[in-house]
Amino acid sequence: MPSNKKKKNKDAADKCHRNTIDLTREWSTKHLAAQSKTLLDKLQAPCRLPPEVTRDIVRKLVVLAGTNTETNDNDPYGDGDQSLVGVGKEHDSSNMKKLMEEEPARQILRELFGIGGDLESHLLQNGLSPFAMMCCSGNAAVVEKAIKQTAKGSKERMQLLERRETGMRLTPLLLAIAMSKHKRFASRATGVKEADVDHVNVVKILLHYGARPDCKELTGKSAAHYGAGSMANRDSLKMTDYIFEAAKSSAHFGERVIL
Repeated sequence: MPSNKKKKNKDAADKCHRNTIDLTREWSTKHLAAQSKTLLDKLQAPCRLPPEVTRDIVRKLVVLAGTNTETNDNDPYGDGDQSLVGVGKEHDSSNMKKLMEEEPARQILRELFGIGGDLESHLLQNGLSPFAMMCCSGNAAVVEKAIKQTAKGSKERMQLLERRETGMRLTPLLLAIAMSKHKRFASRATGVKEADVDHVNVVKILLHYGARPDCKELTGKSAAHYGAGSMANRDSLKMTDYIFEAAKSSAHFGERVIL
């Protein structure tokens, strides 16, 4: 057990960290350009805009943030441009002025992730591929049947498992995890009985057949972010455990491994 002094120090550090994050978020949101705010408001639920319109809104937002959309267009089965995510070699933590100047651009991506992007419009208005809809529905048997119709290690299977959907560039794995927190909505949008919705097994099947556990969507969020974020539930945390296990060997998918 930690001493009282250590606990007090930890609590103080945690409080300082939270305050810094809150202040940064407040400053970044305050300095969001009016154009960004207007575009983000259009995606707020309930969003009944057509999928092609919401995709265009998302595209305009990430252009404002500095994302290279051409890189994304040329990478329909990969992570696309992730240059705004994480810390680059040129990062200078001592240059606070530069860091704060860049915060509003990063805040666009945070806000976009926070409102769920344009997933709602794609679900309600048939904006997803048939396989993506299967994953959203939580119908594990149908998902596995579709995967088995492709050959192991084939380009067709890779494209089925890694195709990016919606303006947020969500893979089937990310879609399944996202919808696991909204089973009633998934049931209503896909026509599958709520009692039959089983996103946990869908995720397990996707990983079993080679879906990348380390895939990232448009804003740099991974399957772990979707599974263990602020809206996590028992099912999504179980999926996160599967993701961590799969990630241990994902670099060797399709290869012969000698143990």
